[in-house]
Amino acid sequence: MSNPASLRALAQPTFSDLRYMLPPNGGFMFTLKAEPAHSYRVDRSEDLTNWVTLTTLNNFDGEESIADFGAQAFNRRFYRLIPIDP
Repeated sequence: MSNPASLRALAQPTFSDLRYMLPPNGGFMFTLKAEPAHSYRVDRSEDLTNWVTLTTLNNFDGEESIADFGAQAFNRRFYRLIPIDP
């Protein structure tokens, strides 16, 4: 006899708020709010074509501040939040 399996159904994650600041030592910092209990990947890009992972938020608690101190070397930078499987 095998062990019983468990299934946890989560609602589709939603993004609810974004606030940013420019730290005095340069770079870019933002605080995002999104659905807790999910995992997310935060990517960055200079051209909206080539994306690089900035950080991964595992078992997100609903609000997180993220710093990108490398942003000061670029005229512009773009960010995206990607839900990933827990």
